[in-house]
Amino acid sequence: MLRAQRDDYESDPAGDFGSRVLCSLIGPAQPSAVGGRATLEGATVFPEGIAVDARTGHAYVGSSSEGHLYRIPAGGGRAELFQTGGSPGRQAAYGMQVDPQGRLWIAGGPHNTVSLVDLQGATTVAVAKGPAGPQAFLNDLAMARDGMVDVTDAFRPVVFRMRSTPGAALALEPWLDLSATPVRYVPNEVNFNGIVASPDGRWLLAVQTATGQLWRIDTRSRAVAQVRLEGGDLKGGDGLVLRGPGELIVVRNSDNELVRVLLADGWGTGRIAQRINDPRFKYPTTAALTPRGRMVVNGQLDKQKSPPPLLPFDVLTVGLPQQP
Repeated sequence: MLRAQRDDYESDPAGDFGSRVLCSLIGPAQPSAVGGRATLEGATVFPEGIAVDARTGHAYVGSSSEGHLYRIPAGGGRAELFQTGGSPGRQAAYGMQVDPQGRLWIAGGPHNTVSLVDLQGATTVAVAKGPAGPQAFLNDLAMARDGMVDVTDAFRPVVFRMRSTPGAALALEPWLDLSATPVRYVPNEVNFNGIVASPDGRWLLAVQTATGQLWRIDTRSRAVAQVRLEGGDLKGGDGLVLRGPGELIVVRNSDNELVRVLLADGWGTGRIAQRINDPRFKYPTTAALTPRGRMVVNGQLDKQKSPPPLLPFDVLTVGLPQQP
């Protein structure tokens, strides 16, 4: 508390140091994890997904509430509107990936779609609709070199699959019934969320937001097993980022935290090696890797009703520690 005058150390009870000028909290100085920031203009963006085009270094961010796509030029500090939402099949944008052909794949959340956008022409070239059903919510997707795209559903216990091979029909089919596995979906809560694939497509990892469990899926046998984690669970886990074959970055939204998990060979076990917090994290939803670090999306999805979000929305770049 800052007062208008010095304490005379004689008068009681306040020392005659005048009126209150400023109040604040003082804490220990800590180095910030954040090394850069890109902003998105708009009061209702609520960004959720992000993907980086390895050919150009540009990052693409999607609006969960409007379906708009934004582009952050490599090293840029401000996002630019790339494609307006509301185009066929995309009233919302959640999980996103860029394939080697320069096409952006976008999970449509409650609209039960996966759309495909050509980044060169900023045009939607195809839309796949998931099977009809209650509480459809296509949440995130993963791509592997085998040409398959796997898609999670937050409320229906199903993993969907489609082919990304150029020229293949864009069809979204149920591939794995999770109700026949050890996975137990929690009713009316977000379940399977972030998903990643090993480069060869042999393994998938998915995080169950409601329970904090990490699940490994064998794409050959479709067997599902919980990854045994040392160091706590991942409750609130949202986006996943694979950094090399043995390091997984988990974004915990409500905890405003990034978690580094070191995976054993075969991904059957893992150890939480680091938890990264920063006061500038605001309900982060996911992240993407760039040479400069991890680009973390501050989704602020907890403020879609009240209280209002802190503007402008932003994407933070967090430095990368040395790999083990």
